[in-house]
Order: sequence, then structure tokens, then C-alpha cells
Amino acid sequence: MVHLPVPLSDRHISMNIEEGLELLQSVVFAKTHQHLHNLQIAVLRGSCDNQSYEEIAETYCFSAAHAKRVGAKLWDFLSQAIGVKVNKKNFCTILERKVK
Repeated sequence: MVHLPVPLSDRHISMNIEEGLELLQSVVFAKTHQHLHNLQIAVLRGSCDNQSYEEIAETYCFSAAHAKRVGAKLWDFLSQAIGVKVNKKNFCTILERKVK
């Protein structure tokens, strides 16, 4: 499993989100035999922290254009993997429901 360090500015992300990301990693791997990579995880964390793609890119040292491309593919990938339509705005809510 990939463990991307949480930047100091993101330490306020709730433990439920971190637990949710671990659960999501397991579900995605079980259904697709693929692990989420670092930028995908960064997009997920940033989405839960209400960051724009530009802010995510700056925090994790990627270009904003690349973060947007990865994000677009990620939402489609997750929607197929978990069977629910996922996007940047609803991801965190879906994740929190799965953890509860």
C-alpha cells in the first residue's frame, strides 16, 4: 500500500479520512488489482481538504494541469471501482459514509 506523507498544512484532515483512504485502497485493489499512486492520493486528500487542483499541485510539487488530468481519470476509475458516481465535490462525503 502506498503511504504518502501528509504535509504539515494538511494535518487537520480527520482520522476518519485517513481511515477511509486506507479502506479505499483495499477496495480498489480487491476490485482492480491496482494500487492508487501518490498523485491520486494527493488529489483525494486535497479534495477532502477543499483544495483546488492548483493548491494540490503546489502542495505536492506537481503541475496543476497534470493534477487536473489525474483527477479526471481518478473520478472515473473510482466510480467504476466502487460502483458509485464519484467526483471531486462528493468524494469526501462518500468516503466518510463508507467509514461509518
